[in-house]
Amino acid sequence: MKEEVDKDHTLLKGVLELKQLELDQQIRELSERKQAIELLKKKFENGGIELSSFQVGIKSIPKMKVASLKASISTYSTQAGLWAELLDYLNKCRIRTGNERYTIYYDSIYKDDDIQVEILKRVMASFPETERIKCKTQEAYEEAACLLHTGEHESVMDSYEAILTWIEENNYEIIGNIREEFHMDDYMTDDPKEFVTEIQIPVRKRGGKQDEDHRPDKGDQ
Repeated sequence: MKEEVDKDHTLLKGVLELKQLELDQQIRELSERKQAIELLKKKFENGGIELSSFQVGIKSIPKMKVASLKASISTYSTQAGLWAELLDYLNKCRIRTGNERYTIYYDSIYKDDDIQVEILKRVMASFPETERIKCKTQEAYEEAACLLHTGEHESVMDSYEAILTWIEENNYEIIGNIREEFHMDDYMTDDPKEFVTEIQIPVRKRGGKQDEDHRPDKGDQ
């Protein structure tokens, strides 16, 4: 009788521990979403984000430690599975993360199949790597042309046309792969009209000093 009671207690303890892990994960995810929304609100309040159509600006991109997952996808809008894989793994590792989430595109933005991408999530510490998920330091760029796209990702091509035209007309040249930072996406809202994606393209002025440190690392492509 005592053995059966002990067995029941062990099973119940296991169920409760599993439930606690699930709740801890949900709390971390909600906390990240809250922090991202608060950060976005501060940017709006401080005038750091312009929502006028095709407002292009220049800013620096800092170096940061990230969790990385490279893959080939069929369309630009089918990244949800990759993000689920990466974020679930980081949650299981109990790694503290930052708000920044990026996708780097290693192919032309006009490609419609077999698109090589790398998704990146900022992390505050190293973690055990897997065959697919790596820990690395993402390079910095002194200058990047940036444009905020609002709305669903399927309508992003006009924004790309605008930023690429701006780069050419303002005598810049592209020195790195196109990136997208997600300020507001389906992890924070169910309404695609509220999505906010920042397009970032590393650049430098044409005819300026050649800086090999700011060229894309071919070994990472």
